[in-house]
Amino acid sequence: MRLIYLHGLASSPKSAKGQILEAFAKEKGFAFEAPDLNFEPKRVRNILDALVKDIDPSQTVFVGSSLGGFYATYVCETCGARGILLNPACEPWATIEAHVGERLQGPEGEIEIQASFGEDLRDMALVPTSSGRYFVMLSTGDEVLDWHDALRKYARFATHVIEGETHRIDGFAKYLTIIEQFIVGSQR
Repeated sequence: MRLIYLHGLASSPKSAKGQILEAFAKEKGFAFEAPDLNFEPKRVRNILDALVKDIDPSQTVFVGSSLGGFYATYVCETCGARGILLNPACEPWATIEAHVGERLQGPEGEIEIQASFGEDLRDMALVPTSSGRYFVMLSTGDEVLDWHDALRKYARFATHVIEGETHRIDGFAKYLTIIEQFIVGSQR
């Protein structure tokens, strides 16, 4: 089994969730990857498209957090893999507008968020299909995204609502058991 972690906006592959998932994967004997996605959306799309060319979708689970959840939906719909979505962004083109002009640190230097990023993200939007493909974790105390949006978008899929937890899911490690159940159940 292969786990691929897709982090959110202004986060990193070495975020707390990324490190927890990497340790979990190692403990379970899963391969683990976490590409740095702190690039403009067109480049992220190229990274993701290249990544899915070499995977076995029946043996791959993408774990995406926030904007990474949006990206995970894109790759899962593109290649047929499964996805675990953690407080996924549903319409990041609307959210990104508030960040235009801000700078974030990418692996190759600073990136200024451009208005054009919204359209680039909209071009990646795919409707989630195939029941059983996703497991969605939502926090009712999410201070960044309205968790109800994701609840509506992913209503047909397995969902775990965490009362009072924040956008970051600070207690993420305690949910590894239910994450593992989805991963093991997704092996075909």
